[in-house]
Amino acid sequence: MTAELKRLGKGGKEVWIQASYNPILDLNGKPCKVVKYSVDVTERVLIDLALKQTQTELTRSKEAAELANIAKRVEVEAVV
Repeated sequence: MTAELKRLGKGGKEVWIQASYNPILDLNGKPCKVVKYSVDVTERVLIDLALKQTQTELTRSKEAAELANIAKRVEVEAVV
């Protein structure tokens, strides 16, 4: 199993890890241990979140500009 998980580090700091959990089986094929490999991916996760926020803001700005253009056209048509 592999997953990205949010953990709390020292002082309550948020840390994101990508972790892989691998079972170790005994001679009967039953899990007896789990080996966990993890990598700190905090920087990439924060960049992804910032990118999504920027994309949302750009979409909202574009929609506002389009609405302003429509309003101007309606205003011009009303005057003519």
